Amino acid sequence: MTIREMIEEELDKLSEDRLVDVLQMVRSSGLRGSSPAGEGIMARLRGIRIDGPADFSENVDDYLSGEKRIEDHLP
Repeated sequence: MTIREMIEEELDKLSEDRLVDVLQMVRSSGLRGSSPAGEGIMARLRGIRIDGPADFSENVDDYLSGEKRIEDHLP
């Protein structure tokens, strides 16, 4: 089964009210290929910046599991 088929199968389970919500979410997310300025989703994702500890990228699993706390490692 392709991804498109899986998505369509899930959409078939939703009521019309919920489909309106999904449509609004897709339209506002920029997931339809590119933004009005012509910037693709991958370029937009690369532009996301977060504040975090210096070792966040190396220890992301520890932070997500709760083994490390972000608050304990911020300056």
